[in-house]
Amino acid sequence: MVELLSNPYEGVDWSSISVHRANLHGHSDRQHGERFESAIPPQEHIEEYKRQTDTTVLAITDRAFSDIQDPPEPTYPWGDFESMDGPNSESYENVSPEEVGLIPVLGRENQNDSEGNGIHHVITLFTDYGSSLDASNATSELEVFEELQEWEDGRFVDTWKEYDPIAWLAHPGRYHNANEWESYLDHFNAGSHVIGLEIWNQGLSRYDRNDEKLWDVLLSNLMPDRPIYALGVDDGHCWEEGNDFDMAHVQLLLSDCSAEAVHRSLQNGWFHAARHDPVGAIAPTINFVDVDRDEQVITVNADDYETIEWISNGDVIHHGRSLPYGKMEIYNYARAVAKSGTGGETTTQAFGFPSKDIEWTFQLSRKPLRTLPKRAAKAILSRFP
Repeated sequence: MVELLSNPYEGVDWSSISVHRANLHGHSDRQHGERFESAIPPQEHIEEYKRQTDTTVLAITDRAFSDIQDPPEPTYPWGDFESMDGPNSESYENVSPEEVGLIPVLGRENQNDSEGNGIHHVITLFTDYGSSLDASNATSELEVFEELQEWEDGRFVDTWKEYDPIAWLAHPGRYHNANEWESYLDHFNAGSHVIGLEIWNQGLSRYDRNDEKLWDVLLSNLMPDRPIYALGVDDGHCWEEGNDFDMAHVQLLLSDCSAEAVHRSLQNGWFHAARHDPVGAIAPTINFVDVDRDEQVITVNADDYETIEWISNGDVIHHGRSLPYGKMEIYNYARAVAKSGTGGETTTQAFGFPSKDIEWTFQLSRKPLRTLPKRAAKAILSRFP
């Protein structure tokens, strides 16, 4: 009999939550200046998401190293846009979140050079950490994680002091192939504020298409002890037609329309990652996940899907809405992926099962994928709180 050891949606009151579409990684012209003619002012960034999508939660994560200002201030709060520096600052207009019906989230993308070639980029939310990142001389994302925990400066410390910071690794395929997954183990030992990584950055159209595989490899080696959550993001820079807009998002499970509910959802893994690539594809909406421990069955309820696949250790192990895990041999983790007929897909977070070393069968970049023994992964995780 296989035991379900962890349920990422434990504690979700499905009768009282609603699914909210969120984009938590995107940029305005305050970041790029004149480098991208199609970069737009922050109020237009908000207007486009409101006009063209069903987005209800939005973070403008302009980088902590900017062409415009040094050190840069975050593009937040929305009611202060008119006082902010930028290439078109004379046209900036304040935005009332209540009037546009969106939940604003304070966010940054952290790096240490203007071209983006330095450290692995890190998205941080619920903190203005990064306003002095250049001065801090952080030389690695691990140093960013350490500094983030101790951050007590900035304009918004009092505003967000009741919230722990949220951080994740942006577009890992830009820096590493999934074969180099061992370099990520220490990242997820940095603390619970490091929640996961982007598996879909502008769908499948940007950077490396193996980021989803990287997530599977990490889950195989770290679950059920250490959950790692997947995110989908637009990471919009330019607003030309058909360019990096509305191609991926996160489906947050919120009990109410508040920043507190957004934080709780992200911190606990109460969300799904979705992509809708190519443009026009429909990503299924996962409405609820039922876990029946007596019958040993997990069931997914979704809209706009044609098939549901269950994945464990990189392989499809089952098809259909329900996973009868009590009748199967499942190790480390399992997750459900709902797929539409148009190219969109949405994944749950991973459910934890008993640990076992797994030999991977697929290859990436013509290199065999190595598996780290579980005992080594557990030793690395021994400091995780």
